[in-house]
Amino acid sequence: NFMQEVLPVVEHLELVCLGWRDKEVEQFARLLPLCTALRNIDIHGNMMSDRSLEVLAQNLPLRLEVLNLLGSQHEFTEAALKTLAAHIPPLVNKLTLNPDSLDVLINMQTREGVEQFMRYIQGDNDVRRSVKDEIKAAEEAEAKALQDGPQIRDIDGIKCHSCIKCFDDRDLGLYGFAGIWQLSLNEPVVNGAPHYQFRNAEAKNHTNQLWHLYRYVNPTTGVCVWRIGPTPGGNTSAAATYISDSLDPTNIKAKWRINTRNGLMKDEDMKFGEAL
Repeated sequence: NFMQEVLPVVEHLELVCLGWRDKEVEQFARLLPLCTALRNIDIHGNMMSDRSLEVLAQNLPLRLEVLNLLGSQHEFTEAALKTLAAHIPPLVNKLTLNPDSLDVLINMQTREGVEQFMRYIQGDNDVRRSVKDEIKAAEEAEAKALQDGPQIRDIDGIKCHSCIKCFDDRDLGLYGFAGIWQLSLNEPVVNGAPHYQFRNAEAKNHTNQLWHLYRYVNPTTGVCVWRIGPTPGGNTSAAATYISDSLDPTNIKAKWRINTRNGLMKDEDMKFGEAL
């Protein structure tokens, strides 16, 4: 029949913001054993609970390389994440979850990062200690930059603010972007534009997530998009975006598009400006 002929040759499935809940996700998951060639699953923006995450994890195809579950649910329990970690196929090199599904930031856009996530969830004390040390060092660097005050830096001919501020944040109650964003110390320029970072320890959701503000340039169309996401640089899933070729996000008056569980919505109030 159709499914037996088509599903075994499908390599990419993009089923984004369809309003799926557990029932639909579980029905989809039970078809995955037929998808023997599948390398990329993107089902971000659907409503998943622990139950459907566990069913999905147990049916992931062996050739899978990319799994995107961003925006699926406010927080997966540690038990559900352990089930996911135990069933991640060996070729997966990009895994995107809701940031608040983890206690700390782990860059899961490489195989090394995915393996670090697996060890962290499974209770590897060395990994947990290492990640917490990285967070402490980043927080100390952010505190020092704040103490030094706003400055303009020239990096490879690109003018960068040492810090900028997100004003009037009403980002639909999801992320909590309001506050001071610091120029990244390790990677201040990404794709020819400044790269800023921000962590909100008081956010109702996504607590302690390290967010990245950076510009992405589509290699095919040349279109420039400023993005806020859990990892910098590429065209990975973003919590918020706007299209602009400006090299300075404080100059942009466009409306941010926020990735919500009801799809993309425009935020009329959020903007970036100088941290005076």
